[in-house]
Amino acid sequence: MSQNKLSSKLNTLYERAAGLYDKKKYKSSLNTIEEVLKKKPEHADSNSLKGILLLELVSQEEALKYCKKGLAKGITRSFPWRAYGIYNKKIKNYVEACKCYKRASNNDKENLALLGELSSFQFITRDFAGYLETREILLKKQPQKRGNWYAFALANHLTGNYDMAINAIQQYQKSNKLVSQSEIIELALFQNDIIEESGNIKKANDHLDKIFTVITNKLLWKEKKARYFLKLGNKQRAEKMYYLLLEQNPDQIEYIKGLEISKGLLNNNEKIKELDSDRLVKLQNFYQELNDKYPQSLLIKKKQLEIAFDQDFKNKFISFIIPQLKKGIPSIFSNLLSLYRPSKVEKVSKKILIIQETLIEFQKHLESRQFELIKDEELKKNVMLLEESRASLLWIYFYLAQHYDRLEKYTLSFEYLDKAIEHTPTLVDLYNFKGRLFKPGTWIIIRFKILINKGLHKNEEEKEKRKKERRKGERNEKRKEKDKKEKENEIERH
Repeated sequence: MSQNKLSSKLNTLYERAAGLYDKKKYKSSLNTIEEVLKKKPEHADSNSLKGILLLELVSQEEALKYCKKGLAKGITRSFPWRAYGIYNKKIKNYVEACKCYKRASNNDKENLALLGELSSFQFITRDFAGYLETREILLKKQPQKRGNWYAFALANHLTGNYDMAINAIQQYQKSNKLVSQSEIIELALFQNDIIEESGNIKKANDHLDKIFTVITNKLLWKEKKARYFLKLGNKQRAEKMYYLLLEQNPDQIEYIKGLEISKGLLNNNEKIKELDSDRLVKLQNFYQELNDKYPQSLLIKKKQLEIAFDQDFKNKFISFIIPQLKKGIPSIFSNLLSLYRPSKVEKVSKKILIIQETLIEFQKHLESRQFELIKDEELKKNVMLLEESRASLLWIYFYLAQHYDRLEKYTLSFEYLDKAIEHTPTLVDLYNFKGRLFKPGTWIIIRFKILINKGLHKNEEEKEKRKKERRKGERNEKRKEKDKKEKENEIERH
């Protein structure tokens, strides 16, 4: 169309405006493109460029107006579609942006930069089939770029074409010189991940052995090896490997779970409450052995609490909580949060009650400081251990504040929080927790629940009061009836 053709002078101005836009000099670019539009107000690319400049400088409404005008004047051109795609990207409408870039690419098939941007949007919008198609085009046009090989392998991996993904990696390794050790390692691990995801665990295990000398992260290699042994049913070798891993990090949950399965103590997704008494005892003994071997592991102690009950739970809780309280660890409550989550389960609710009673007992004795009156020797010993640190009482207050907040007993939670602040007004964690309680949404809910609880108590009190008044009235009526009968009897006698 003639309206989309520019004279050499105007074309120079347009190119200058486009260059200034690329350099993010938006005001200068806008002034330049205005000169073009004075002479050619219907020029599609200029209107579209003005639209994306206004998007950065003025408003989305003004930008949309010019982007649509540019598109209407040049629907078969590439840049108006690209500009409209930029607009949609800015307003985070990625699906529409992807469609726009697709149209732009169809109108300018040789523009590799457009294809690159299109592939990004296809990836974001999870259009993996389209992403594969675009990456294949880019690879054919630029096979010398290593990024295109990686992206093509990834595209095949995402679409489930595992063999093609592996072939792409192998082809790249043959035809291109790998420039760094890190690149060799990443490609080897990526290839191993693809083989694993394809479901061929034996092949993945054999491949892992082949790349042993390549992989510098031996911890990662051992983790994969243990997982493969477990999936292949070789539980003895998996157990040995998980014990080796546990030596390096006894606080890694994946290693513990791997050991549970490899030793046949617990199956995948099996819950503790589903175990019979014999299996539960075996599991408890297993964790006791681990605790003896790795006494510093916090995770093992937490797992012991999850599978202990009644007096055994209380003893383990005390041995867990006393060192934490003495050290003043702010995350004590969050470390035990797993005990609170299934609060509807009867056994777990008993645990929460034991925690509450134990801490309140410690609090009472630490506040009174009359240690000589404690008759229970074990309790006295524990209280004296806590007394060694002046901060113990503070952390008991803080724990109970969080405990009652979790149980939605907000009045008690605020009481303990105020006690903690009075004890140590300089501790930032207390104010952080109070701030969370006073957040607008949270505070409204808390106040609502407090009022409901107060209302329920008030209603109960009023019901009890009305009941007493009714009983009193009934007694008075009976007394009046009795007096009336006695008077009638007296009259009859006389």
